[in-house]
Amino acid sequence: MTDLSPAETTRLADLREGRLLPVKGDGMEPTLSEHGFAVVAPCERIASDGVYVLLYQGDPIIRRCQLLAGKRVRLLLDSPLYAGTDNILPKADADDMVIGRVVGACNPI
Repeated sequence: MTDLSPAETTRLADLREGRLLPVKGDGMEPTLSEHGFAVVAPCERIASDGVYVLLYQGDPIIRRCQLLAGKRVRLLLDSPLYAGTDNILPKADADDMVIGRVVGACNPI
C-alpha cells in the first residue's frame, strides 16, 4: 500500500483507482461532513441509488443519485439547507459524468 499525501488524494487519476476525496462544502451533511473525506470506489455508471462522485466542468462533485423512470437520474444534496435544488438528467449523461461511488466516510470528530 502506498502512502499518499493530502495533495495526491485529490488528483482525478487517483479517483479512478479508489481513494479518499476531501469533502468541500456542507451540501452532503449529515452524510458527509465538511472537511471530512469520502471513501470512493471507482465505477463507470450509476447502477443503483447511492452517493456518487461526478465530474462536472472538470471538478469532482458529490451527489446522491436516484434512478427514475424513463432512463433519468435525480441528483440531490443531502442537506435540508439545499432542498429543492436537485437536478434531473438523462441517465446516459449522468453515467458519462460518474467517476466513482462513495462507499464510506471519514468525518471529523
